[in-house]
Amino acid sequence: MPPDWRGPSRDSSFRWETWEPEDPDVPDYAFSLTDVSAVIDTECGKPGHRLVAGTRGAQGATDTADAAEIIAGNLLWANYDQTRSASFDVGEPEPFETEHGITGHIVRATITDVPDGIPERDCPVTDGMSIAVSYLSPNSDLVGWGLVADTGHDGEVDPDVIESVLSSIRHYTR
Repeated sequence: MPPDWRGPSRDSSFRWETWEPEDPDVPDYAFSLTDVSAVIDTECGKPGHRLVAGTRGAQGATDTADAAEIIAGNLLWANYDQTRSASFDVGEPEPFETEHGITGHIVRATITDVPDGIPERDCPVTDGMSIAVSYLSPNSDLVGWGLVADTGHDGEVDPDVIESVLSSIRHYTR
């Protein structure tokens, strides 16, 4: 983990709240990640998450390509625009492999023209990006890793750092 990324304890979770729950039987969160790391920024007066990365299961997806595409899109939707009024660009799944034995798929996505008024956001955000990787665990379970980050600001995370983190993805057991 890069030195300026904060990593809570193992088994931590990060949830994006549902902006306007339509049904009391629907969970109060739109999407979540576990085993998270984050970049905290105080640019707008109080700490805020400018980047969040973590893992999640991918049950329900048909394969690693499908899982990566779903995770990349959902990270943008949950973090930036649950009203779907911004411009989403979810890329095609591409093969992904690390030196640590991970093989699967990666999807990169962007969002532009994010509307004003993101709940609980102090810093204005107009653009963001997500990256999702999906692979099979040693037990043949679909696993997902995702990153979502604000873009277009002075403290934007260096793309080389993100690529370094991607190359470090490996299997682990709890």
